[in-house]
Parts: sequence; structure tokens; C-alpha cells
Amino acid sequence: MSNVILFGMNSFFSTDFFESNRRKLQELAGGKPIVIKGNDIVMRNGDSNFPFRQDSNFWYLTGLDVPGLTLVMDNGKTTVILPELSASEKAFNGDYAIESYQKISGIDRFVEANAPKNTRNTRVDKLLRDMRTLKQPQEIKAITESIRITSETLPHIAEHVLPAAKYEYVIEAGLTFGFRSQAANGHAFTPIVGAGKHATTLHYNANNGPIADDDLVVLDVGAEVENYAADITRTVSKQPISGRKADVFKAVETVQQEIIGLMKPGVSFRELELSTAKLISAELTKLGLDGNNVRKYYPHSVTHFMGLDVHDVGDYNQPLKPGMVITCEPGIYIPEEGIGVRIEDDVLITTDGNEVLSKVCPTRLTPLQSGQ
Repeated sequence: MSNVILFGMNSFFSTDFFESNRRKLQELAGGKPIVIKGNDIVMRNGDSNFPFRQDSNFWYLTGLDVPGLTLVMDNGKTTVILPELSASEKAFNGDYAIESYQKISGIDRFVEANAPKNTRNTRVDKLLRDMRTLKQPQEIKAITESIRITSETLPHIAEHVLPAAKYEYVIEAGLTFGFRSQAANGHAFTPIVGAGKHATTLHYNANNGPIADDDLVVLDVGAEVENYAADITRTVSKQPISGRKADVFKAVETVQQEIIGLMKPGVSFRELELSTAKLISAELTKLGLDGNNVRKYYPHSVTHFMGLDVHDVGDYNQPLKPGMVITCEPGIYIPEEGIGVRIEDDVLITTDGNEVLSKVCPTRLTPLQSGQ
């Protein structure tokens, strides 16, 4: 229990961040009592647990990566309730580090007691959703660091690991090393390493298939720094590509560049989706496919919010606003030909347009780029 992440020289978050978030939430809630339950440990098998990941709302308000906690805000007082630990739990997992928790969260009152059972509050969830949608400077710095690590790892994988890799899991292992050696949290989500026909399955993550020399390989991955995610997709290959595969890649690249150009304050998510469908339709027709059946070859959305969760909370009915961080990820998937291409970048909406935070990662990675 005492293995909470402590603030160090590289931390992007001070105690003020969490205190400010709590104050704002209490103001928005009109002073009504608020109870937020953190995540519990989930057993994997036997006496082994899955890696712990804190509930994003709870972390946003406390900064505490400790399982089983409950935050109570009532009548101007803030308390964290700790589940009582047995002597055996303390021996195996360690005791609570209250002073460290106080330093991180700015909360003085910690008690061991039974927490309230019914903590779900849809109104509070909505308030937190709206707060988390617009990123604060500290959050953008953490996301940018996650993107930096991901953007440095992907070119290395494409150039030095992929050429000799016989199976997808070799790529996954290389990604894990690249992320874990630089970011305390490692992967922000289960990586997608899909070669050949596997590249046409959107959330394929078995990552155990073979990689042929002429396969296109979709790498949809992201490092996580201080619980904030990157989400970048690059389509790579062992050798230069030409012909049909190069045409599909170019089509997706063209669509992405067009859509990124549309991402600015005031534009609706619906406008982005309609524009993407129109552009994909035109590219499908050029490829000799049915341009009237866009969903067959492009069955997902072009964007989503990102932040504490890789698919972060947010209201898709509102227009784009400065401070939002979203993705741009068009794709074309042709299962019958074993061709799948997706290109994804992370975009910060600014007052006068956008900034592509992941532009440091080339769209065309060696050796794929040399054949186009």
C-alpha cells in the first residue's frame, strides 16, 4: 500500500493541482456532499493481482495511486477513508504512508473506517467530465511527455526491431522496453500490433501472429506518464511498399492531413465525421472500391478525447474548444486483400487552430517511407 508514486524532480503535478480541482468541483456542486470511490485491486489468479490503475476521477482530485480509498467532501471538510488492513496485508503489501499521501494530495484528514457503499453520482460524473475535457497546463505537459516517449520509441522499433521480427509479440516487447525504461507507468493501454490481415481488426491485441516481409503492420500504441496517455498509430513495413499498399497508405495520409486542417475552435465533432466520410468515400472510389459503402472500409470515428484515459471523458455534442486534446485517426481496412492502414496523431486545440503534439513522430517511418 505504501508504493504510492511520490513527487520527484520530473513530476508535472503539484499539490495545488489537486486542491484546485477539489475546490472547483465543490463550487460547481453547490457545496453538496461528494463521495468518490477509488479503484480496488483486481485479482488475476491465485494470490497474484492485475497491475493497479487508479480511477481517473479519484486521481484527478487526489493524486493518490493507492487502492481501496474513498474521498469524502462535505461541509467544507475533506476526508480520505482508508480500508482497515490486517496484519497479514501489512506484512505482504506494506502499511499506509499517510504523511506521503498528505504531501501529495493536500488532504490532512485520513481515517481507517468503512466507506460509504453507494458512491455513484451521475451529476458529479458530469461535472468532472466537463472539468477534465479542457486540459490544464500541467496536464498538457504530461501528455506531451507521453507523446515524446512514444514518438522516440516508434521510429526505433520500425528501423531496428521490425526488420528481424518474425512475430508481432517481438514488436510488443520492444515497445514495452521503450516505454517502461522511460515512463513509470509503461503502456497507456494494451498495444495493438497487427500484421497483414490482423491490421484490419480495429482493436486486435493478441499480438501473436507472424509478420511476413511484405506485410503492412499497424502499431496503435501509447506510453503513459503520471497517468496521462499518448495515443499514436503508425503503419509500418519491413520493406519499401509500392502499388496497391502504397496507394492505400497515401489515401489515408491525404485524408488525415485534410481533417487535421479542419480541427479548430467552433467546429463540431459531427462536422469532422461527415468530412472524413466524404473524403474516405472519394479515396475508396480512386482505389476501385465502393465509395458508397464507407463503413465497410472505415468502421470507426476519426477522433476521440484523450487525457487521463486514452479514450477520455468529454461531451461530443459540444464544439471544439481551446484546451481540448483529441486524436485524428482515419483508416482504410480491406480484409479480403489483407491490407489495413491507420494513421493517428494527437492534437491540441488552440485559440487560433491546433497544434499537432505528435508531429515529432514521422508519418512515414523507415523503411516504409523509402519506397513511396
